[in-house]
Amino acid sequence: MASDRQQFKQAMDHWESLHEKELYSVPEKEGITAILASGYPFNLKTASKDGENREKITEAILLDSEDTDEFNAEAAEIAENLEEYGNKTLVIKNAKYSDAESVIRAKEVANIIFIGHGSLSDIQLAGSPKDVLDWKRVSELSTHLKTGGVEQRQCGIATRDLNVPLGMFVVSDFFKVRAAVGQIFEPDSLSSCVNSLITPVLEDGDELSYNFFKRE
Repeated sequence: MASDRQQFKQAMDHWESLHEKELYSVPEKEGITAILASGYPFNLKTASKDGENREKITEAILLDSEDTDEFNAEAAEIAENLEEYGNKTLVIKNAKYSDAESVIRAKEVANIIFIGHGSLSDIQLAGSPKDVLDWKRVSELSTHLKTGGVEQRQCGIATRDLNVPLGMFVVSDFFKVRAAVGQIFEPDSLSSCVNSLITPVLEDGDELSYNFFKRE
């Protein structure tokens, strides 16, 4: 298995190759913003690991239903706000891995917004390897680079040795990836002050490198 340094180099080489071949999505102003609200049963999967405790499993199912409803409602509200300004949107409720794969490969999609459970480097999606879509797989799926950006509306905690943001290698401009870096992200509405945690991952002067994302 390749080391995380080798994986980073492979992703960077692929990103540079797509740039050299000028393989891009449609221009951002013309493109669609795809909003994926994960339908992954996070609480049920966690409860199931503890055995056949019917009470815990029942509670987990209810929590997952609440989470999914919140994610779907958030996606719909974001789309409504964007459409008021003339933006085209695609809302995918109860999103699975296959939905993310289609969006990543669709040239008409210029921006992607992820909503769900996850970390800085991944989001939990049913149907993906180990139920997780991570930055390495996003890079591997990329057939072009998005001219817009990626917004990661999940927790931004660093859970790995190498914490590359989920959407880093699918955008043409690294500075267009936004996330709640290092933070728990649980907004109760789009007007919540918690939304201010979503900021550009890279700032002026930052240089994308293996060492930048490597846990010390």
